[in-house]
Amino acid sequence: MTIRRSRDFDHVAIPPQGLEEQMFTRTKTRTVHFNAPFTLTGIDGVCPAGDYEVQDEEEQITGISWLAYRRVATMIEVTSGKKTSLIDIDPSELDDALEKDRLVVAPGH
Repeated sequence: MTIRRSRDFDHVAIPPQGLEEQMFTRTKTRTVHFNAPFTLTGIDGVCPAGDYEVQDEEEQITGISWLAYRRVATMIEVTSGKKTSLIDIDPSELDDALEKDRLVVAPGH
């Protein structure tokens, strides 16, 4: 399995035949840290604490006078044994899990 490790990777998606407009997309990679084990929908079992690479796929918004992108997918890289998988996740659920992790580590703050 090959996983892109680009920090900001831009590419052009080839549109289906008959469509004249190209769709510009990019991948933004970031590292998130969990201090405690966590779970997310789509991931089997509990993931151990540690650093995880998260990729946000974005596509360019067309028809406006400035450059803007919208997120269309979020994936997390999870390793289990010798196997590494890139799993689609809900970005809101990831944000909630990170907030919960922050609160568990620093209760009373």
